[in-house]
Amino acid sequence: MSSLPFLTKPAFAIAIEHLTRHVDTYSSHLSYEVKTSTFDKEDVYLEITRMVSSTPVENPTTAADEGDGFDVDIEDDEDDPESLLPSLSSMSPTHKVIYTITLSPIYSVPILHFTIAPLPPLPPTPVSLADVYELLVPAPRREELGRLGVQGGISQGEHPYTGRTVWFVHPCRTGEVLREFGEDLKVEGYLGVWIGVFGGVVGLTL
Repeated sequence: MSSLPFLTKPAFAIAIEHLTRHVDTYSSHLSYEVKTSTFDKEDVYLEITRMVSSTPVENPTTAADEGDGFDVDIEDDEDDPESLLPSLSSMSPTHKVIYTITLSPIYSVPILHFTIAPLPPLPPTPVSLADVYELLVPAPRREELGRLGVQGGISQGEHPYTGRTVWFVHPCRTGEVLREFGEDLKVEGYLGVWIGVFGGVVGLTL
């Protein structure tokens, strides 16, 4: 089917199907829509919506104490997948984040694009890179991401399907990182693993 960690379009579609089953069962904080290219019915991608808050966190030490950089205790994170993110569950949302997971035709790995829009009564002003870091990136990850660390850095570019200007996490090292999972990496659980590595850095967790 494909030589993991690199994906074909059919393998990517299977990975999306399995991810949406997981979201349906375990991730009520997320909504999603599977979309298809108007030019190729095999060319599918996933859109995920999440609400976030810009309200300051009263006790930010929880995230800071979880560890630095990419070396995170995965077992602890499985018990509390939001542990590295700002504590937003008890706050009113101030922004809507729309993530899209597409398959890169160049790298043959997923790319995470996203947009952030203020919710009323906030004015509909553009979101800056500093806002992205403040709203989505956990404090322990900001310095690493700014140095183009393992997650590859946040950039802006044109969305491959909508043509809109969006933020994205660069995929240049995705294959290198996911290859470390070896035979444990399967198509069925591929996107769950990928989100665990690359999604949490910009606020997307399952």
